[in-house]
Amino acid sequence: MFGFFTFVQLAVAIPMSFFGNHPVVILIGLIAGLLLDISYRFVHPSMANPARFRLFAVISAFALYAVYMLSLQLMGGLTWTIHMAVGSVFVTGMVGWLLSYLVLPAQLPKYNQ
Repeated sequence: MFGFFTFVQLAVAIPMSFFGNHPVVILIGLIAGLLLDISYRFVHPSMANPARFRLFAVISAFALYAVYMLSLQLMGGLTWTIHMAVGSVFVTGMVGWLLSYLVLPAQLPKYNQ
C-alpha cells in the first residue's frame, strides 16, 4: 500500500515541527517517507527473503537521517565535516541492518548426524 511510510513519517514530523517551531521538519518527513514507499515498492521485503528484508532495514534507517543531514547542509546549519555527517548516516544504516537480525535471526546450519 503506497503511502503508508509517508503517513507514518508525517504523523511523527508534524507534531515535532510544531513543538520545535521548525516547519522544515514536515518536508524532511515527507521526502523520507516517499523514499521509503518507493524503496518498498522496488525491494519487496519479506520474511521469506532475508536479503531483501535486511536491505529494506538499511534503507529505512538510512533514509530519514540522510534527508535530514542533506537538508541541514543545504540550509547552512550543518557544522560537521563531511566525513562526520556521511559517517553518522552510514552508521545509522548499519544499525538498521543489525536490528534486522533481531526481527529475523540468521538461520543456523544443519548438521548431519
